[in-house]
Amino acid sequence: MSKYTIVIFFSLFTFLVGQQLKEFSVHKYQREEFKLDESQLSKFALDGSGIIPLQPNKQKELSKIVFGYMPDWEYKKGAHANMHYDLLTHIAAFDFPVSSSGNIKSPSRWPWNDVINAAHTVGTKVIMTAVNFDEDDIRKIITDKTSKQKFFAETKRIIKTYKLDGINVDFEGLYKADRGSVINSFMQELTTFIHAELPGKEVSFAGPAVNWGNRWDLDGLTQSCDYVFIMGYSFWGKWSSTAGPCAPLTGFTHDITSVVTDDYGVPVSKYPQKIILGVPYYGHEWKTETSSAYSKVDTANGGYISSTRFYNDIDKANNHGLQWDAKSQTAWLKWQEGSQWHQIWFDDVRSLDAKYNLATAQNLGGVGMWALGYDGDKDDLWNLLDKKFVSVRDENVIPNKYELSQNYPNPFNPATTIRYSIPKFVETQNLASQQRVTLKVFDILGREVATLVNKNQKAGNYEVVFNASNLTSGTYFYRIVSGEFSKTMKLVLLK
Repeated sequence: MSKYTIVIFFSLFTFLVGQQLKEFSVHKYQREEFKLDESQLSKFALDGSGIIPLQPNKQKELSKIVFGYMPDWEYKKGAHANMHYDLLTHIAAFDFPVSSSGNIKSPSRWPWNDVINAAHTVGTKVIMTAVNFDEDDIRKIITDKTSKQKFFAETKRIIKTYKLDGINVDFEGLYKADRGSVINSFMQELTTFIHAELPGKEVSFAGPAVNWGNRWDLDGLTQSCDYVFIMGYSFWGKWSSTAGPCAPLTGFTHDITSVVTDDYGVPVSKYPQKIILGVPYYGHEWKTETSSAYSKVDTANGGYISSTRFYNDIDKANNHGLQWDAKSQTAWLKWQEGSQWHQIWFDDVRSLDAKYNLATAQNLGGVGMWALGYDGDKDDLWNLLDKKFVSVRDENVIPNKYELSQNYPNPFNPATTIRYSIPKFVETQNLASQQRVTLKVFDILGREVATLVNKNQKAGNYEVVFNASNLTSGTYFYRIVSGEFSKTMKLVLLK
């Protein structure tokens, strides 16, 4: 064999392996990493008693679908205590494992009465996520008549018993031959069945980001169900030879923009309302050879470390400095431990804002995230959803308590908006006795750098724009004082 033949063979092998690895499923990986003991008992009745059905909510103001996966490992941690149910339209309970025979198991600690009832009270739907990642299992489920009928019957039983609002099918790793008409026919049958047996319930599919080799008929898939959730992430991961973004918006042959405009271009042009763009609330950490963006992974010293979570990433960014990659329009950070460089790439408010803008510009049905709970107790990403998708805001509603919200965006350059609320019990008819409000900005040494508000104000909701064009990059603090109320929050200027 000549050296040229060897080179060609090696290049082809590398290409094929690279293509295969880019179909890596973060849902599968994190499920294996965090999967809980399925024998754990729930504190709620397994017959579904105590669950309330979906309540109509005329106050629901979201302009688009906001669809979040809630993994059972996050439920166990109590992450649902931090959820803003009113900023979600759908919560997808992850996961209901499906066997090759069509039998379905429940997530750990199921049923989640507290989540279902809290969601249903404010008009947010809760759906089951049916999961299988084995190609042989999936082929049997979608082609074998007995397995299919069992799966359909089990799905109906679970939705009825727990007063759920539909099903999301997360079947990944299908045989290439099953990615076209086979899976589409299955989804059409399932949708027809659920619509007939359980009117008003929804059927959706977790779709791939990149249509490698055009094996998927994504137009047909979108037509076969109510909507498709694009898993818009896993572009870099544990398999990568360099550090890089989970979900690059731009800059590459395959990125989020090309996914929406090319891979899903046909269904987006026909029925964009049936497409949901999924974004990552997680990142990845590597040991790298250098401090440069897209540095080679230092495999000799451990290489890939783990997936990360937004709430940890943003804290580390505040300590080590947040970087911005203009090519991919995503955030990253770097730091050194001894002589070893580390990098984390993740999506922050700025990068997610850009992806949401793409979804809005393409008139998509909505956005979603993998996964709820990965933002911890931080409000940054909830505030972004509020800013982007709350379509009607009644500024005339008088608040009943003081509020100081996280500035948006954060980090920012050079301007950011700060919202605050003055409660009704301080309002009087005498203007002279109105509550004095001050809102000031300080640097990290405690020196005042700006006074944004210093006046008497009635009860109500307010917002003010802070322009920091005359300040240097760094961490600052803003503090509101009104009567006996005082609160300080942190903001980051990144130029």
